[in-house]
Formats: sequence, C-alpha cells, structure tokens
Amino acid sequence: MARVIYFVGLFLGVCNGLDFILNRENPVSATARNFCGILTCEEETNTSVSSKSERDLPGFNSISEMSVFKRDSTVYGNAKSKHKALIASITSQSPGLSSVANGRKIDGLLDTARGSLRVEMVKEEDCEAEFICQVRGLDIQGRQAVSTTNLVQQRNQANNQPLTCHRGMGNEVNKSYPHVVMTTDFTLQRQILCDTQTDGGGWTLIQQRINGAVFFNRDWQSYKEGFGKIEPYGEFWLGNEAVHLLTYVRPYELRVEIRSDNKDFVALYKTFKLENEANKYRIRLGKVTSSIDDGSRGLSYSNNAKFSTFDNDNDDSSGQCAVSYKGGWWYKNCEYSKLNAPWRDGKIPGAWYTTGSKYLHAVTTSMKIRPL
Repeated sequence: MARVIYFVGLFLGVCNGLDFILNRENPVSATARNFCGILTCEEETNTSVSSKSERDLPGFNSISEMSVFKRDSTVYGNAKSKHKALIASITSQSPGLSSVANGRKIDGLLDTARGSLRVEMVKEEDCEAEFICQVRGLDIQGRQAVSTTNLVQQRNQANNQPLTCHRGMGNEVNKSYPHVVMTTDFTLQRQILCDTQTDGGGWTLIQQRINGAVFFNRDWQSYKEGFGKIEPYGEFWLGNEAVHLLTYVRPYELRVEIRSDNKDFVALYKTFKLENEANKYRIRLGKVTSSIDDGSRGLSYSNNAKFSTFDNDNDDSSGQCAVSYKGGWWYKNCEYSKLNAPWRDGKIPGAWYTTGSKYLHAVTTSMKIRPL
C-alpha cells in the first residue's frame, strides 16, 4: 500500500508504504482542545501476497518501529539543517503511547501488522514545520527495511486564495463559477482543470480530448508525469502519478464522458483509484452506472489491469496492445475501451462497447474524478 492523505494548506513529499496525514485547523487558543493541526502516520503490512511475482512488491511483512521527527528549520548559508528531533516513537518492545507535553497530545499503537502515531498540535511553529515519518521492519522477503515520508506544511494565505474544487460547488446559490475553471490543487501543488457544475461540480479532469491537437502515443514517463495543455479547451493527460496520489488520499468516483454520433454518453464508476508505479498504476474500479458499459466491457473490462505504454508492456496479450493501438491505457487483451488511441479523421477510433453490441468512436472524451 502506498498512500498519502493530504488536506488544504499542505505540500507533501511522498514515499511508498506510508499514510501521512495532516488535518489543519484554525487555532483558537493554546489548549489541548483547540489545536492547529492533527498529524497521523500510519502503516499496514502487505498481507495480500498471493503469488511469487507479488513478493517483489514494496511493503512490510512485519513492523518493529514507527517514529515521527520534526526537522530543524535553521538555514546555514544556502543549506538547510539536516538535524531532526524525535517527537514520538513506538516499538515492538513499547507498542503503546499516550502523552501530553510541549503543546502536543500524542497517541500511538503498534503491532506486527499495523502501526499508527497521532499527534495533535497547538503551537503554530509545529503546524508550519516539516515532519518525517519513519517505519522500520521486515519486507516481504524477510530483509530489514526502512520507509520514510516527509511532510512540509505551508500557511494558507487569506488573500488571493485559489478556488477549491469541491463537491457541491455547483449547488451553491450565492456563487457563480464558469462551467470549467483552472485552479491549483493543494494535494498536487499544481494546476488542474475543475468542472464546477456537472452533477454538483467538484470534478478534477484527468483526461480531455477535443480535437486531436495533442499526441497521445507517448512513453511511460510521459504518462507518469502528464502531458498536454491543462486549460478549458486543451487536450491533456493529468499524469498517472498525480492520479495515484489523489485517489489514495480518499475514496474517489470516476466519470467518463464520450460524445459520438452527435450524442453524449456517460459512465459513472462508484469507486476509482490507481495503485502506485511499483504496481504499474493498476486501475481499481467499483460498480458502474452507464449506458455504454455493461459492467464487464467498456472500461469495466480493464478493472484490475496494469497500465501499458509502447515501452512498458503490462497487458495480458501475447502481443503488445499499446504498440498495436498506439496509446497508453489499462489494456488486458487489447479489447473494448481505448480512449487514448490516436486521433484520426475527426475522431478517436478506439472502441468503446455499448449495450446492444455497438462500438462507439468518440469525437470528444473526458475523464473526471471526485472525492466521495
């Protein structure tokens, strides 16, 4: 498992294997009840290993120690101090912790399968500091392993605050937004395109194709980082790593919109997430409500599939689907949905199954995700 949970006002560095959460609040007074932030570091062992190939996946087989450190913010010349102060630690010998000191309330619990450290903070200097979560234990192959995640916090500026893309914004009667706006996502610390109106709004667009202006037959690194122009009438792929970070923050739903033969089609997936790069950005989908995906074809056919590009083949076919169809996608045996196929003759010839055994060739497509 690799997940980082992130809230408004923060910038994260990410490391596989850890949940590192900070819920930032507005302080009222320096009391234990009026804290300015809650920091939670969590780790679970990989208990789902079922095949030889999965033994090479990152993760812990057992956990022996979990610690949270605060980084010294002192700068010497152009270099930042590497000194770090231990805030809290739990080990297999001392698996429980509960204390209140130095403006922090700390609770921790550890067993061989799971560890959790929670720090409630009162001091603003804590809520604007850099923290490190470190976990030690044995990996799947029985070797000593260490995993760390860094958290750097940033104070929100009251003025010039960018628009937050959130569910329900299209239902707010006292605000008026354009249907699609560019804004900054706090988790990613980069620009996104937000659909503010569809079904209440709050959708982050992760793919958009309108006119074939952007080339989609790209390599693994390009699909990882994202490409194209993130703007209302731009074509782009947000990036597999960005989508992974967002969908491991909290549960998300996915909305796929296709226009074909002068008609609009929608597929709504109840849950959606991407695993990390080590797991080849495997797609996980929940139940679908759709007239173009019967739950076994369309994108549903790709459920649990790994992502493939022409230089990184992870499909189930004896050939290479991404080479044959010239676009990165969650291929299995090259069938059904292929919404990143090349643009040709004013449409995307990648097939999308519909009820009645009809295949669509999209004129425009978009893929949007929203927290549940």
